[in-house]
Amino acid sequence: MKDFFAFDDTEEWKIVGRYLQEKSTPELLKCPGCRAPFTTSVRYNEVVKKYQLQNCIRQFTLASHNRLMGIIHDINAFQDYLEKSREEFKLTDMKQIKARYKAFPGLSVTIKKYNFQVIEEEQPYHRVYELTVSACRKYGITADEYNPSVVQYRFGIEGAYQELRLILSKICDMDIIASRASVPIEKKKALWKLIASNTSSTVLNCDKLVQICKERKHQLIEVQARIALAKFVTLHIKHRDEMEKEEDKISDADAADIKEDIVKDLDECLKICDTVTTCKGLKSEVEETIKSVRGGTFYSTVTNKEMKQIYDAMTREFGGTGHWYVCPNGHQFTVGECGQPMRIGTCNECGAQIGGQSHVSVQGVTRDTGLDVRMQNLSI
Repeated sequence: MKDFFAFDDTEEWKIVGRYLQEKSTPELLKCPGCRAPFTTSVRYNEVVKKYQLQNCIRQFTLASHNRLMGIIHDINAFQDYLEKSREEFKLTDMKQIKARYKAFPGLSVTIKKYNFQVIEEEQPYHRVYELTVSACRKYGITADEYNPSVVQYRFGIEGAYQELRLILSKICDMDIIASRASVPIEKKKALWKLIASNTSSTVLNCDKLVQICKERKHQLIEVQARIALAKFVTLHIKHRDEMEKEEDKISDADAADIKEDIVKDLDECLKICDTVTTCKGLKSEVEETIKSVRGGTFYSTVTNKEMKQIYDAMTREFGGTGHWYVCPNGHQFTVGECGQPMRIGTCNECGAQIGGQSHVSVQGVTRDTGLDVRMQNLSI
């Protein structure tokens, strides 16, 4: 109870205040007779409710992570299919294009559904908070302050990037096919028009994601989003003559200036890759993108080997046998084996220093206590 309420030192068990946020992970007290946890006792109502809310948040975290890994796996498979089948693909009819990308609509719907399910308003903490505010308003009580650190923003950010990644895979593949000399000019123009229709709105969404990543210090996804933005803008410039709206068309002089800005932006990404350990695997892709921007041609749609290794690490992120921790910027991670930090590393999300030495965590890293014990009882 002392984790939730402030007591008078002079008079035992007299409550004089309460904490806005609990000081530790709540644990349900058990009946001394049957050892069953108290879940219906009015006396421990607040402890029970906060325990149940934290359990819901952890279930949400695990379920969202698992669904995200499934989406990444499906996009990787889609990319591999496009890459392996491209050489044999001979475009003679535009119906072949629809057949080639038949998996795209289903994947797109799945990602949009996922992105809706992980938005802030759909998360357990936010939904409970809204109900609490409504009840407090009804009875004239002041509600606790909203705690944004409880909200899991990473899944929405990653989901938004995966949606852009899927679109980019498709239109880059179209651009590679359209660049072949064997493709008739009318088919080329039809593909160019399809590419142009996809780049206009997507550039804005990509730029918005980059800004969100900067605010949330998600440097890994920030670099990925900036690479995607560079490719979208390059394709937009390349096929600007096919734009239906006059305001979307770009002059040659403006196009040259935009390309220079893109290269400068990618040069900043190279600096991030040199300083942030988790972004080093993206350096070769940034360098390839700079070449493609200057040449206006993309030669592959597949995710590079280093990035696939990062995704493999993400797959194992919440599947370890160790303990859960939170980095200084609020991103969760696990420590395997004994569950105690023995070496210093960097956060996969923001590049902040995590881990520790001799079972002592680095400054800013906190233990997510209680989760390890309950992991086996969570149903996803």
